[in-house]
Amino acid sequence: MPALSDRIRAEAFPALAQGWRWWAGELAQLVPGRMSWRVSRKPRADVRPSREGIEVVRIAGGEGERLTEAVPLTAFGEENWREIAALLEGHWVRLLLTPPQVHILTLKLPKAARPYLRTAIPLQLVEHAPLPLAQLAWAMVDTQYQGERLEIRIAMARTEMLDAIEAGFREHDIPLPPILAETSDGKTVTLRRARGSRIDLSRPWAWAIGILVLTPFLVLLALHLLVAHESGKVADLEGLARPKLAAERHIREQAEVARNLNQLFALPAATSLVEDLAGHLPPSAHALELSAHDDGTIGISLATTDVDAARTALIGMPRLIGVRQVNVTQMPDGSSTVQYEAHVR
Repeated sequence: MPALSDRIRAEAFPALAQGWRWWAGELAQLVPGRMSWRVSRKPRADVRPSREGIEVVRIAGGEGERLTEAVPLTAFGEENWREIAALLEGHWVRLLLTPPQVHILTLKLPKAARPYLRTAIPLQLVEHAPLPLAQLAWAMVDTQYQGERLEIRIAMARTEMLDAIEAGFREHDIPLPPILAETSDGKTVTLRRARGSRIDLSRPWAWAIGILVLTPFLVLLALHLLVAHESGKVADLEGLARPKLAAERHIREQAEVARNLNQLFALPAATSLVEDLAGHLPPSAHALELSAHDDGTIGISLATTDVDAARTALIGMPRLIGVRQVNVTQMPDGSSTVQYEAHVR
């Protein structure tokens, strides 16, 4: 006899999904046609601030335009803010931060740590992050298995910078867009969600909309109560078994967490060199990623327009031993992405 949870998954979920699609279609028919057109056809805009200025890419109707301003966002005057407000009005907006405004960190953890990343990542960031966690906003970009190891890319930015961006938008009554980190390979992850103004509905209207949206779920709730009344004995048996199963699962999880954390605490630190790199690298280079390897070496990924000057700067760092160039990739804009390996004194 199949378990009750298996029967719910096999029989009820498909019916619920089909019912929701039907109900969503019915609700869509209630939206005025003019409003529906605006929602579906609303143009979007990507804002990319940098140290040199700001870039706005607007896309509407399949056509795009790129606008630049040679004034950093932190130095905007009132006229600049009025112009950006006019450019973004009526658009779905994203604010994209790219290196060096965001730092991309690669963590290498045991494969067994995959179920416990929510706990394991902050523990590792306390040791590896360039600043205290209280001063950083971070998000996981992606994960990738490398044999028995799990590589995790983390994007992080200073909360002080994010607060300054929010303050500028808020002081000039511009709806704050979500703030995302964008990696060199085009992946994005949200660092801070939008905090735009909410629609102020009166309480009767709010109740009416809530009841309308929840109608199918209220019907399902009533049906569920009827079924539960007829299946009381089954529920009682499951209630007796559930605490025992939960206790056993809790014990197994605690033992597994203890074993995995012992492995995590043994990993070497790799990003304590961030401040040294900032002081030694020439203006033509900046760090993209730092990572720690199992053999005790560290990996350093740089973006530079002068490969020789970057290599000379790394070799001249007192804390690095045996600097070795591993790979170099030419970028379309003429710069290069170079990867090095070295030992730390």
